Amino acid sequence: MSGSGESDVSEPQTSGALPTLLAAALLIAMAGPSVAAQELWAVEEPALLELGTPTGAFRGDFYYVAGATRLSDGRIAVADLAQRMVVFGSDGTHVATWGQQGEGPAEFGQLMWMRGLPGDSLLVWDAGNQRLTLWTDSGSVAHSVTIRVPNTEPVGRFADGTLLVRTATDFASEVGWYRTTYTYERADVDGTRITEVGRVPGYEAYDGGQRGARFRGGEVFKDTRAVIAAGRVLIATQDAFEVSVLSARGL
Repeated sequence: MSGSGESDVSEPQTSGALPTLLAAALLIAMAGPSVAAQELWAVEEPALLELGTPTGAFRGDFYYVAGATRLSDGRIAVADLAQRMVVFGSDGTHVATWGQQGEGPAEFGQLMWMRGLPGDSLLVWDAGNQRLTLWTDSGSVAHSVTIRVPNTEPVGRFADGTLLVRTATDFASEVGWYRTTYTYERADVDGTRITEVGRVPGYEAYDGGQRGARFRGGEVFKDTRAVIAAGRVLIATQDAFEVSVLSARGL
């Protein structure tokens, strides 16, 4: 299953304002850098909290943040593509690092997605080992399941605990520019498919016809993002600058 930009709202919402705000945020994020967007999302000084303060003994920068969540006791857990989960205290000091590169039960091949669950447990997707793992708030592995479905990853979690997963078709029919297809499905945490939610254009890529000459991603490339709101799936397609609302019950 990069996790890549998707997020979710786990609890159902009755107000229609939340889906509207999420749709607006999706469009702004997909539009790329602009003066209006930079002004709207500017971070004011000073920061409310700085993770990894000098006294916290956290060494090194984050490579790529795949997810972050605040636990009930104020701690903040951050999933990093450097194959680790870094935990900070409520004051920003580093208190623990869980996991490392590898194939073992508490190791990661490519940590790409994390969501906080009730009870302060953490659900983590390791794309390198194709493994979905449930971690406790003390840093131990409670349960894991291997899901060997090519190009598939979780991108959101519904209020009932089921997942929104995305599968990309990634093969070019000819050399040059091509567009993949994303298939969104609702699935159990063990990867069992429940229903298909919808199919939309995926990311844009370029195949140069030589080994290692394939490129994708970046602000100049077309792509699609999804969020869960009020039990529905909102999907924004970058090149169309519009948001589609799909039923989580499927097609």
